[in-house]
Amino acid sequence: MRKHGSVEVVALITVAIFFAAGAVWYYETHSAPAPITQITSGSNTAVPQSQGCTLLPYTGTSSLSQLPYYVAGDPDFRGGMVCHFIINSKLPTFTFHFKGEPDNTMGLITITEGTGTQVIQTIDPSSIKDPNGSGWDGFDPNAIAPETYQDILVPVDANFDGYEDLPLLVECGATGNCSYDFYIYDPATNQFVYNDFLSGLGTFSIDSSTQEIDATWAGGSYCDGGMDTYKYYNATYTLIQETDSNCDDVSTTVSTYELRNGKMQLINATTTPTGT
Repeated sequence: MRKHGSVEVVALITVAIFFAAGAVWYYETHSAPAPITQITSGSNTAVPQSQGCTLLPYTGTSSLSQLPYYVAGDPDFRGGMVCHFIINSKLPTFTFHFKGEPDNTMGLITITEGTGTQVIQTIDPSSIKDPNGSGWDGFDPNAIAPETYQDILVPVDANFDGYEDLPLLVECGATGNCSYDFYIYDPATNQFVYNDFLSGLGTFSIDSSTQEIDATWAGGSYCDGGMDTYKYYNATYTLIQETDSNCDDVSTTVSTYELRNGKMQLINATTTPTGT
């Protein structure tokens, strides 16, 4: 019996060693890699140095779930956010620091350049007049859903001059329409300048090969919507094509207009039974 008990003890020790080694292997292969570079802003620290946006840790003591408009799964914006982007290959990396607010929104944006800490520009989105008259409530996780905080700032070259510009995502509606505050980079002043036209486009896509911008919209019905195409020429965005889809319970009509002889002209209209 003693010999049999010894065998059982040895077996148990072997199993324990096996599981311990497995635990070490799992931790080493599944834990997040250590950050290469730390970027410090006040009492907060963010990673990484590569391009993109990172939420900063909230250092307060209040619970996010106790906020009035909290929705389960909301990211915590109260620590703010830091983004690093290369605007042009000849320029240092720009850092955009979004100030976190106690109500879980983000507001004031400070911009630094390169490895320095001197602020070259401050953007206060609340100073922008909302054309809808509803006011600006900060970058709100509920307002931009289903987009994420990484989508709040994704620079694009909107005037095709080789410098990335800033579309700041403000809101997305239930039908997928999104709105932006658009800032164009001015290399002469090293500043980002608010652009009324681009800010009014809504959901957009840019084709750098044709220097065109498509702005799309969706109505309340699945078959209501449209797309406007603008051509950038001589520092001006000109509407060159427009497609509208309108429907009722019976039929859906898709109309296409093009710029011809300086005027938008209907070139095609197709009506089909709704739902086909």
